[in-house]
Amino acid sequence: MPKVLNITAARSRLTSLVQEAFLEQKRTLIGKHGVPMAALLPIREYEELLQDLEDLGDMLQAEQEYRRTGGKDFEDVVKKPKGRR
Repeated sequence: MPKVLNITAARSRLTSLVQEAFLEQKRTLIGKHGVPMAALLPIREYEELLQDLEDLGDMLQAEQEYRRTGGKDFEDVVKKPKGRR
């Protein structure tokens, strides 16, 4: 876990922290009295986290729909009937 940078130090180094996040893929925690309150992270990582959250939400919604409607398992859908090739 990265060290927590206090707000005053982060404010004075903001430009370099943003450059480090973008160019070096470095994460920075910003906080007060050593307690993390915010995170500065590379934009690509942020976008990936948002996509992961959206994907997880879609999976949860699909599972809930499956349970609600009594849907079929994937294996049952692709299983070939006996006697057919």
